[in-house]
Amino acid sequence: MLLQYGRVFEGDCAKKYSDTKITQLAYDRAINQQMEKLKKLNSYRAWIDPTGAQITEWTMPLARQWAVDHFGNPPMEAFEKDCASSPWTSCA
Repeated sequence: MLLQYGRVFEGDCAKKYSDTKITQLAYDRAINQQMEKLKKLNSYRAWIDPTGAQITEWTMPLARQWAVDHFGNPPMEAFEKDCASSPWTSCA
């Protein structure tokens, strides 16, 4: 299976990539939903922050950290560590 890494993975790594890619899409969607909720709050920024700063300016790093704490690390990180960290890595 030729992947975005410019390599062909076979066996366990090919299956792991497929499973991880779906999990990564769900992870990204959950994080994006949280970000969109915050962006909708911008109309209320005068009540939330007296300086009037946009919510996305100071909350996005916090929201991303919350997502990592809540949903865990991005799933592709584990795949990359196991299967794509070096060209000679074989997936166990």
